Amino acid sequence: MQLFYTNSTAPAGQIAPKSVEVWQRVQPETPLMAIVSNDLWIIANFKETQLANMKLGQKV
Repeated sequence: MQLFYTNSTAPAGQIAPKSVEVWQRVQPETPLMAIVSNDLWIIANFKETQLANMKLGQKV
C-alpha cells in the first residue's frame, strides 16, 4: 500500500485531545482522535426571576 497517495478529508473543526501517542500500537477500529465543531455553545442556568431583564443579543 502506498500511503503517499492517501488523502484524508474531514469536516471543518478542530481535533479534540488525541487519545493516541506516537509509536503507540493500536487495534483496528481504535478511535485515534475526535473532530469537534468550531461552533461555541454556552449552557447557563438562570432562575425565572432573572429572566425578566434578559434580552436577545444582550452582551454577557
